[in-house]
Amino acid sequence: MFSFSVYNYFLVVVLYLITTECSTTFAPGIVPAKCLQCLCDIETKCKPADCYGGDGPITCGYFQISKAFYDACGSPGSSWQQCTKDKYCSTLCVQNYMNKYINNCVQPNCLNFARLHFGGPSGCANPNTLLFALRVNKCSES
Repeated sequence: MFSFSVYNYFLVVVLYLITTECSTTFAPGIVPAKCLQCLCDIETKCKPADCYGGDGPITCGYFQISKAFYDACGSPGSSWQQCTKDKYCSTLCVQNYMNKYINNCVQPNCLNFARLHFGGPSGCANPNTLLFALRVNKCSES
Protein backbone atom coordinates (compact mmCIF):
# COMPACT_ATOMS: atom_id res chain seq x y z
CA MET A 1 0.00 0.00 0.00
CA PHE A 2 1.23 3.48 -0.87
CA SER A 3 1.91 5.75 2.10
CA PHE A 4 2.21 9.47 1.56
CA SER A 5 3.24 11.24 4.75
CA VAL A 6 2.35 14.79 5.65
CA TYR A 7 6.04 15.66 5.31
CA ASN A 8 6.16 14.36 1.72
CA TYR A 9 2.96 16.24 0.90
CA PHE A 10 4.47 19.42 2.35
CA LEU A 11 7.62 19.00 0.22
CA VAL A 12 5.58 18.51 -2.93
CA VAL A 13 3.51 21.63 -2.23
CA VAL A 14 6.61 23.73 -1.46
CA LEU A 15 8.39 22.56 -4.62
CA TYR A 16 5.29 23.30 -6.68
CA LEU A 17 5.00 26.81 -5.24
CA ILE A 18 8.69 27.52 -5.81
CA THR A 19 8.66 26.41 -9.44
CA THR A 20 5.36 28.13 -10.15
CA GLU A 21 6.53 31.39 -8.56
CA CYS A 22 9.79 31.35 -10.50
CA SER A 23 8.06 30.92 -13.82
CA THR A 24 5.38 33.57 -13.28
CA THR A 25 7.32 36.40 -11.66
CA PHE A 26 8.18 39.61 -13.46
CA ALA A 27 11.82 40.66 -13.58
CA PRO A 28 12.61 43.71 -11.44
CA GLY A 29 13.62 46.97 -13.07
CA ILE A 30 12.58 50.44 -14.14
CA VAL A 31 9.08 49.40 -15.28
CA PRO A 32 6.75 48.90 -12.28
CA ALA A 33 5.07 45.49 -11.95
CA LYS A 34 1.60 47.01 -12.43
CA CYS A 35 2.65 48.55 -15.74
CA LEU A 36 4.24 45.26 -16.87
CA GLN A 37 1.06 43.41 -15.93
CA CYS A 38 -1.04 45.81 -18.00
CA LEU A 39 1.31 45.56 -20.99
CA CYS A 40 1.15 41.79 -20.71
CA ASP A 41 -2.65 41.72 -20.33
CA ILE A 42 -3.25 44.06 -23.27
CA GLU A 43 -0.77 42.32 -25.58
CA THR A 44 -1.78 38.70 -24.96
CA LYS A 45 -4.08 38.45 -21.92
CA CYS A 46 -0.75 37.55 -20.29
CA LYS A 47 -0.50 34.17 -22.02
CA PRO A 48 2.65 32.84 -23.74
CA ALA A 49 1.26 33.50 -27.22
CA ASP A 50 2.54 31.81 -30.34
CA CYS A 51 4.52 33.82 -32.86
CA TYR A 52 2.47 35.98 -35.19
CA GLY A 53 3.46 37.88 -38.33
CA GLY A 54 0.37 39.88 -39.31
CA ASP A 55 1.16 43.17 -41.06
CA GLY A 56 4.57 43.69 -39.47
CA PRO A 57 7.51 41.79 -38.07
CA ILE A 58 7.01 38.41 -36.41
CA THR A 59 6.36 38.83 -32.68
CA CYS A 60 6.14 36.17 -29.98
CA GLY A 61 5.23 35.45 -26.39
CA TYR A 62 3.70 37.31 -23.47
CA PHE A 63 4.74 40.75 -24.74
CA GLN A 64 4.75 40.08 -28.50
CA ILE A 65 8.50 40.65 -28.70
CA SER A 66 10.08 40.88 -32.15
CA LYS A 67 13.57 39.59 -32.95
CA ALA A 68 14.81 43.20 -33.30
CA PHE A 69 13.38 44.09 -29.85
CA TYR A 70 15.01 40.95 -28.41
CA ASP A 71 18.38 41.83 -29.94
CA ALA A 72 18.10 45.41 -28.63
CA CYS A 73 17.31 44.20 -25.10
CA GLY A 74 20.54 42.23 -24.92
CA SER A 75 19.24 38.79 -25.94
CA PRO A 76 18.62 37.27 -22.48
CA GLY A 77 17.94 33.56 -22.11
CA SER A 78 18.79 30.81 -24.56
CA SER A 79 16.98 32.12 -27.65
CA TRP A 80 14.47 34.71 -28.83
CA GLN A 81 11.45 32.40 -29.06
CA GLN A 82 12.29 30.56 -25.81
CA CYS A 83 12.72 33.83 -23.93
CA THR A 84 9.44 35.27 -25.18
CA LYS A 85 7.54 32.26 -23.81
CA ASP A 86 9.09 32.59 -20.35
CA LYS A 87 7.51 35.36 -18.30
CA TYR A 88 10.63 36.20 -16.29
CA CYS A 89 12.94 36.23 -19.32
CA SER A 90 10.52 38.26 -21.43
CA THR A 91 10.06 40.85 -18.67
CA LEU A 92 13.83 41.00 -18.24
CA CYS A 93 14.01 41.79 -21.95
CA VAL A 94 11.34 44.50 -21.59
CA GLN A 95 13.14 45.98 -18.56
CA ASN A 96 16.48 46.04 -20.41
CA TYR A 97 14.88 47.62 -23.48
CA MET A 98 13.23 50.35 -21.41
CA ASN A 99 16.49 51.10 -19.58
CA LYS A 100 18.17 51.48 -22.95
CA TYR A 101 15.61 53.80 -24.58
CA ILE A 102 13.68 55.62 -21.83
CA ASN A 103 15.94 58.67 -22.25
CA ASN A 104 14.28 59.17 -25.66
CA CYS A 105 11.11 60.11 -23.73
CA VAL A 106 10.30 63.09 -21.51
CA GLN A 107 9.89 61.02 -18.35
CA PRO A 108 9.91 57.39 -17.19
CA ASN A 109 6.25 56.50 -16.66
CA CYS A 110 3.89 53.75 -17.78
CA LEU A 111 2.54 55.82 -20.67
CA ASN A 112 6.03 56.24 -22.11
CA PHE A 113 7.05 52.63 -21.42
CA ALA A 114 4.01 51.54 -23.44
CA ARG A 115 4.89 53.95 -26.25
CA LEU A 116 8.44 52.56 -26.42
CA HIS A 117 7.15 49.00 -26.30
CA PHE A 118 4.69 49.60 -29.13
CA GLY A 119 6.72 51.99 -31.27
CA GLY A 120 10.37 51.18 -30.67
CA PRO A 121 13.13 53.62 -29.71
CA SER A 122 11.26 56.62 -31.15
CA GLY A 123 7.86 55.49 -29.85
CA CYS A 124 7.43 58.48 -27.53
CA ALA A 125 7.57 60.84 -30.53
CA ASN A 126 5.27 58.72 -32.70
CA PRO A 127 1.58 59.75 -32.51
CA ASN A 128 0.58 56.24 -33.66
CA THR A 129 1.65 54.82 -30.28
CA LEU A 130 -0.61 57.04 -28.19
CA LEU A 131 -3.85 55.02 -28.33
CA PHE A 132 -2.13 51.80 -27.22
CA ALA A 133 -0.20 53.68 -24.53
CA LEU A 134 -3.35 55.32 -23.17
CA ARG A 135 -4.97 51.87 -22.78
CA VAL A 136 -1.94 50.56 -20.88
CA ASN A 137 -1.72 53.69 -18.76
CA LYS A 138 -5.43 53.59 -17.85
CA CYS A 139 -5.05 49.97 -16.79
CA SER A 140 -1.99 50.78 -14.66
CA GLU A 141 -3.87 53.54 -12.83
CA SER A 142 -6.84 51.35 -11.91
